Amino acid sequence: MLTAHDGPLGDGPFHGAEPVRGLAELCVSGSTAELGISVDAALRRRGVGTSLVRVAADMLAPRGTRTIVAYTMAENAGMIGLGRTSGARIENSMGDVEVVFDVERLRRARVARAATSTVARTA
Repeated sequence: MLTAHDGPLGDGPFHGAEPVRGLAELCVSGSTAELGISVDAALRRRGVGTSLVRVAADMLAPRGTRTIVAYTMAENAGMIGLGRTSGARIENSMGDVEVVFDVERLRRARVARAATSTVARTA
């Protein structure tokens, strides 16, 4: 389970009084992890969900995880948008949607973003 809090983290993910603003729960089976994610409504569309998914990919890759799958409803524009912007495969079947993220692609995107941020700060 990954969490995003206000303020710095203490000794563990639930340490301190800071409210949880984002949460990603993963269940790993073989080379696939199932993802459940929730982000505070006030912080949606600001990269919190994307960051949680990318950090999850970094943590899962050494375990041999190749894909992260999220199951959602067709009305969940946030998850579908997260999938699209992350290059995930979106499969729609009778109103149910499967968002399939490629772990290596997520990891590359995280490294590229970190490099861009570093260059921007030094410029």
